[in-house]
Amino acid sequence: MPTEVSFEVSVDGINYKQVGKEINNIATSETQAIIKDFTARFNNTDARYISVTAKVLPEAPKGHPGEGKPVWIFADEVMVE
Repeated sequence: MPTEVSFEVSVDGINYKQVGKEINNIATSETQAIIKDFTARFNNTDARYISVTAKVLPEAPKGHPGEGKPVWIFADEVMVE
């Protein structure tokens, strides 16, 4: 699971402004499969482009089935309303 997710918007696709950031509150020692929504709410923001960046640990933590190996992020969907 990512350690944090940041949300940025842009009008031109070059210059981005951060509009939200959510820190993961689930312990890295958790080994159960968990689904977590990372969200950002922002109003009255002009944007044509959205960037979502998820940061991960450099390797799976101790006790995890993939301990010591690189981690992966699987994103099911990104919703924009």
